[in-house]
Amino acid sequence: MSLRDLVRETTDVIEKLCIEAALELSKDNRASAAQMLGLSRQSFYAKLRRYGLGELDDDDEPGELN
Repeated sequence: MSLRDLVRETTDVIEKLCIEAALELSKDNRASAAQMLGLSRQSFYAKLRRYGLGELDDDDEPGELN
């Protein structure tokens, strides 16, 4: 495994753990978790999808008006 791949994999693990911790601390309040991490809602939702965290409905997508 190259150093580049090792760094990317390690970064992914740390990022996922940080997202899980923010969701736990915010009691699954995604807007608060995103703010804790300094992410836009759109970036946060992209990361949730990337790491398979949380169940996202079409109604949960950022930018949608309910």
